[in-house]
Amino acid sequence: MYRDLFDQVDYLNPAGALTGNYNNRDVAGWGIGGGAIVPIIPKLIDLQGTVLAGRGIGRYGSGQLSDATLNPDGSLRAIPEIMFLGGATVHATPQLDLYVFGGMEREFSTYTVTGAATAVGIGDPAAITNTGCYTVGGTCTAQTKDVFELTAGVWDKVYQGNYGSLRVGMQYAYIQRDFFPGTMGLPAGSAPLSAKTNENTVSASLRYYPFDAPPAAPPLIAKY
Repeated sequence: MYRDLFDQVDYLNPAGALTGNYNNRDVAGWGIGGGAIVPIIPKLIDLQGTVLAGRGIGRYGSGQLSDATLNPDGSLRAIPEIMFLGGATVHATPQLDLYVFGGMEREFSTYTVTGAATAVGIGDPAAITNTGCYTVGGTCTAQTKDVFELTAGVWDKVYQGNYGSLRVGMQYAYIQRDFFPGTMGLPAGSAPLSAKTNENTVSASLRYYPFDAPPAAPPLIAKY
């Protein structure tokens, strides 16, 4: 995958005012990946895996992480990222499927510290304050490092016939969001402080497919 990220930059003159001389900038984003579904036991167990790695690919993942950050001159900088998914589906019966999957989307720090000791980019510990992330009203300038999910569920085909098919499902998911560690707000020499948040979800689904064909009739066997 290849993409271009565009922005438009203006600069301040010596008096501190914008010049109005806008400059168009663009930076390349790219990704390399693939996926496969492998029936390790035909009609019983399927394994599935996908992976995508590159720069500026955040919006192509379910977590919708950032595509780009900034350089000191105002131009964009594509953020390095990797995302992957793996899991298995068990066809327990012709009507019942069980599944379990896990996946992660992770971005990597990329920043520049200017002459004024101000970081431009993402992931610089000296520019991140996590001390108040667990306090209501506290100071928290957390930057997302990764998002991962573990999920398991079941699909049951409760009806399939001349009027289509009806399926019901249940799913549990654990989702966690981790932040880049930061040192702002800590005593000098302290180790960077990490932060995270998570949630648990339970979902129920009811799906009706009106145009699903009824199951094929068993073959006729002639007896002599």
